Amino acid sequence: MRLNKVTQFILFNALASLGISLSISFFMTLINQGMDRYFLSAWGQSFIMGYIIAVPSSMLFVPLVEKIMGLMIAKEQI
Repeated sequence: MRLNKVTQFILFNALASLGISLSISFFMTLINQGMDRYFLSAWGQSFIMGYIIAVPSSMLFVPLVEKIMGLMIAKEQI
């Protein structure tokens, strides 16, 4: 399957944000609340809010980091 660059960018950021949001929300909920009977509910709420924030953040910061890395690599090659 061949995807255009815009679709690849959106899919990459959505999947990366999914993994990061799942893991961070899990551990932060575990640390802050502990494993009680409300854990899954609290984790779900934390994940949803984190994912809503993470997707647009990654779409903003990934291209910025790529540009910075490009400049750093270009300086090393001179």
